[in-house]
Amino acid sequence: MTYSAENTEVYITSQQLEQAVTKLAEQINQDYSGQEVTLVCVLKGSFMFFADLVRKLRIDLRTQFITASSYGSGTTSSGAVTLTLTETSFKEEYIKNKNIIIIEDIVDTGHTYNRLMQGIGKYNPKTLKFATLLFKPARLERDVKLDYVCFEIEDKFIVGYGLDFDEKYRELPYIGILK
Repeated sequence: MTYSAENTEVYITSQQLEQAVTKLAEQINQDYSGQEVTLVCVLKGSFMFFADLVRKLRIDLRTQFITASSYGSGTTSSGAVTLTLTETSFKEEYIKNKNIIIIEDIVDTGHTYNRLMQGIGKYNPKTLKFATLLFKPARLERDVKLDYVCFEIEDKFIVGYGLDFDEKYRELPYIGILK
């Protein structure tokens, strides 16, 4: 397959993404008014969503980063989730008794969600919430409790706005479906 934007069909436009991120930021601003929140960006796919969201927040916040992957170079989740927690990002004092919101690009099988909630939950945060740009309920294999969802989508393999296929297509300003 040749990697180019021509190999994608627009599924969610950049304008729709902008509107959804703005709406999510308004909700988080309301929910956490007067409180400090730590946002945890799940790399790599969430980086564009996270950056756009953080710029719209008007609350006292901190940022942390974690790497999680269950896809490898395929188009379906392997079910085996690899988490990389850096020592400097996940010291107990940065999480314990703090309001934490995990920011994820997509929840489909629920494996990464469960691994993240367990991995961060062991540090005893005050609150632990989960925000996802995309939710694909048709693929769920594990129970999830999502606090913030921007889009519920069909069971299609999508790319763009940070999401990739074999490390390509992340730069697209929209969410696309591979042709």
